[in-house]
Parts: sequence; C-alpha cells; structure tokens
Amino acid sequence: MLCYPSNPTGAIMTYEEMLPIAKLVEEHDLIVISDEIYAELTYGAKHVSFASLPGMKDRTILVSGFSKAFA
Repeated sequence: MLCYPSNPTGAIMTYEEMLPIAKLVEEHDLIVISDEIYAELTYGAKHVSFASLPGMKDRTILVSGFSKAFA
C-alpha cells in the first residue's frame, strides 16, 4: 500500500523514485493499493499517479476522492 501525497506536508515521490517500486511490484506479481486522496494538495511539484507508470495500470487499485481536495 502506498499512501502519498503525505498528509499534512503534501510530500510526494517523483516518477523516478517510484520506478524501483514498480519494478519490484512487477517482479513479484503484486497488486498495489495507492491512496492518492491528497493528490490535489501537493505543492512545488506535480503529482504522478502510481498507476501511470509503465505496466502499473492493471496492477494498481487507486483510492481517491472528492471531499479532501474540494471541501
């Protein structure tokens, strides 16, 4: 399970930082639950969804929502 961006800091992982995780997921035939509920509340860099990485779309269960970002 990945929980990012982090609350309350809005810290995110870059595309490059997530690639080794994606490689591990693929090598071990894993499914990732990616909690991206704070994706709209990042600062200084654009949020990159884990599901957008090569080969991760079918291996990712994305958790998001409306109320956190647009309350």
